[in-house]
Amino acid sequence: MKLPLILFFGVTLLLSGCCTHPESGYQQEAYNRDLVDGTWTIISLQDLDAGDTNRLRQNEMMRLGTEVDGLSFFDARAHPIPEEKQSAIGLAREVLDYLYAHRKDMDPRQPSLQATMHSLSKILKDPEDVKRLQKLLEYQAEIARMRSEIP
Repeated sequence: MKLPLILFFGVTLLLSGCCTHPESGYQQEAYNRDLVDGTWTIISLQDLDAGDTNRLRQNEMMRLGTEVDGLSFFDARAHPIPEEKQSAIGLAREVLDYLYAHRKDMDPRQPSLQATMHSLSKILKDPEDVKRLQKLLEYQAEIARMRSEIP
């Protein structure tokens, strides 16, 4: 179920970026965003109803990662105002805090987590943030190395 879900969201995001018409591009983008958000929400609610908090956390982290990726990707294209940039930095810091707090629960070999870490490195430029991010990346590299050595 995980691979088709990832493919669905990947295709949807790709289509939202390349299949728009100039006069209605924002409408198509909004439509695709709502479709993806609605799909993520129903999956999260189903996991919640089933009591599968691990899967719920994994899905929400993938969803959050997609949002962080979008922030880093659209930063140069959307020309956010300083207040919006500060909000994005604030969100990125919260994501970093969350990842650090739950570092033992996450598999650093997951491509979605790797993409999120890469996006955070594009958003977070304050030396203290960079230091914390580097510390988490080093931890993840060590865990990935240890897991790959297990037969």
